[in-house]
Amino acid sequence: MASSASENRLLLSKIATNEKHGEDSPYFDGWKAYDQKPFHPTENPEVLSRWIWQKISFPSTWLKSGLRKIPKPLFALLKELRSSETWPIFKTTMAYQSSNRCGRVTFDPHRVVMSGGGATGANELVMFCLADPGDVFLIPSP
Repeated sequence: MASSASENRLLLSKIATNEKHGEDSPYFDGWKAYDQKPFHPTENPEVLSRWIWQKISFPSTWLKSGLRKIPKPLFALLKELRSSETWPIFKTTMAYQSSNRCGRVTFDPHRVVMSGGGATGANELVMFCLADPGDVFLIPSP
């Protein structure tokens, strides 16, 4: 006996069965706001802290004070990270930062993984790295 579409919808959450897809989803609200008024280190530093706050819930005062302490050459380096030549420099810089955190955070430059797909892509990457064969993950989709 075939099940009807309405019976299948009862098995899924409201989030999974809603009619919002793509950029109509609330998932993209942060991206839309960022696109309208992008981050700039001197003219609009607030945007980055709001965006990161929404993504990973760091205290915004801590983040703002940290951004002000970043030397200008580091911003120049971050702009160049798309280049494959700067990737080893970035990994070494991340490892060096552990000394600035009094050893509370450590980075092994050989184990740093960069994901350019945003928070969802980063979560998926971590899950695939941690998964054993046969493990199942429920991954929300916007």
